[in-house]
Amino acid sequence: MTAQPKPLVFDLPNRLQRQDRQPQSVADFVLIDPYKFLEYPSMAYLFDKLPTGLPLAKAKDEQSNRYYHKWQVNDFSHFTPNHKKYIHSLVFDLDPTANPDNWSVWSDVGLPPPNLITANPIKPNSYQFWYLLEYPVYTSKAHIKQWLDDIYVAMRDLLNADKFFNRTRCKNPFSPEHDTYVSGATPYNLSELSDKCDLSLSAPYKPDLPLSGTITPPKPQTLAIEPKKATASNDPSLYGGRNDETFDKIRFVGYANAHRTKDDLYNLLLNACIQYQKRFDTPLDVRECEYIATSITRFCKEQYGKGDFTKTGQYSEQAKLNFSNKQRHIAYKRWQGYKDKRTQALAMLADGIKQTDICKKLGIGKMTLHRWKKDSKNN
Repeated sequence: MTAQPKPLVFDLPNRLQRQDRQPQSVADFVLIDPYKFLEYPSMAYLFDKLPTGLPLAKAKDEQSNRYYHKWQVNDFSHFTPNHKKYIHSLVFDLDPTANPDNWSVWSDVGLPPPNLITANPIKPNSYQFWYLLEYPVYTSKAHIKQWLDDIYVAMRDLLNADKFFNRTRCKNPFSPEHDTYVSGATPYNLSELSDKCDLSLSAPYKPDLPLSGTITPPKPQTLAIEPKKATASNDPSLYGGRNDETFDKIRFVGYANAHRTKDDLYNLLLNACIQYQKRFDTPLDVRECEYIATSITRFCKEQYGKGDFTKTGQYSEQAKLNFSNKQRHIAYKRWQGYKDKRTQALAMLADGIKQTDICKKLGIGKMTLHRWKKDSKNN
């Protein structure tokens, strides 16, 4: 395939110039290019926490959300950031009349700087403040959820933010339709936010309750002293390698967009593959990304409208298994071109094959494979 990826460039007219730099302090806000969001730690962190299937909308008043893969987040102006089972972000909506200067009101009332600020480019003094949470709060943990709700109300009152903002349709900070500012602040834990606001002065948070029926108080639960640290999405223990992880994540973009033309689908997938490499200390080169994008494109176009593929972009588990088997067969054909076992083993490692499978295939010991891998890194 000869098509080349179409670089996404922010080029909207009559807009403020994007700043190509990193924040220098916690209160230094940088106006970013939304297409380069992975270059900024706060944006990359938020993107990582977003659900894979994300409710996205083209307009604020769109009647219902449709679910799309989160790699399409640049294409929509509004979205629902938090998962129904956990909350990773607190979002406050400040109307133009809320304060004389909404931009700096967080400092005036003694709150820490927001991690992100989304601004309406055609509506002065209209902002949404984003505070990212270091540890997501699960809605099933009633005592922690109540603490979070109380903190939110206290901060909302201090900021004089919109009390009727329901947090289910937010300005999308990844959209070029808004101006997104990123600070140097790191995600906050609940204790840090709680210390900055007097919870006793704020009315307790009261969610909408049913008009009838008995409300059963939640059973007391034991609060863990230290939150369980989540496994990073790019933890090598979860995948056989960079190729394996990239393929597994990006293939869903292909499933949801198989209706596109072949070249458009390939460009979309290749851009997604290249962007995804920013997660790795040693990214795949463009040639490997092209190979992954080509494989997914070929499969999607061959299967679209056939058998177990539906036009909603969903594949059956059998189709996904067939896809994986096909990729494995293609990879084996490439490895057979290597006569030297060491070279063949390193090539299989680069393609994300499990070490136990490599040892079994080539008839070598685990220590031998480990030594070859170590020597290749040193060289």
